[in-house]
Amino acid sequence: MNSHNSSDTIGNVLDREECAGLIVTPPICDDRISLDLFERRGIPCVSIAPMLEVDRESSVGIDKFQVAADIVSVLTEVGHSRIGIMRGSKSKPVSMRWYLGYANVIGAKGLKVIIRWS
Repeated sequence: MNSHNSSDTIGNVLDREECAGLIVTPPICDDRISLDLFERRGIPCVSIAPMLEVDRESSVGIDKFQVAADIVSVLTEVGHSRIGIMRGSKSKPVSMRWYLGYANVIGAKGLKVIIRWS
């Protein structure tokens, strides 16, 4: 099911499609109204990378801070010293986690932080 750019509501889609369970991606995995709907209908869900509703149902994700730090560490270990980051929206918490992991290692190595906003 893809509800992106659709006039369909999630409820309408669920009325038409028979699902034994759902994989729920952002931003729906943090939408309490949608999660309440799935719960009322008895549809089990696994959320991918929730930011707000982390403990509500089963979920999978990565530590964005650590991944960014690991990437920068690998690049510096092979000799790179001018490593920039193309960061997402300042209003998105996930962008901040990626940036902080990057900046943490860059700063620890005494390198210059190079930021580009998307």
